[in-house]
Amino acid sequence: MITINIIIPIGSFIIGGGVAAYLLTHPEIVEKWFSIFYKIAKTIYVGADKQYVKFNIQANINSYIAFTAVRRNFTIK
Repeated sequence: MITINIIIPIGSFIIGGGVAAYLLTHPEIVEKWFSIFYKIAKTIYVGADKQYVKFNIQANINSYIAFTAVRRNFTIK
């Protein structure tokens, strides 16, 4: 019984750390998620429209930069 109580939190910590590390290394994905969130929120809150446009443009530009960097074998610093 003790091993089950220890294994579950350790597994959750490892999975959560993996997700956090992935999101830190791929910020363009987080920007796309914010863009989608604000697109939904702009139907409820009028001020979310500016945030949606901001994150949508930023996500599109960063995705294009990442795509061209991979295509040309450059690294993004």
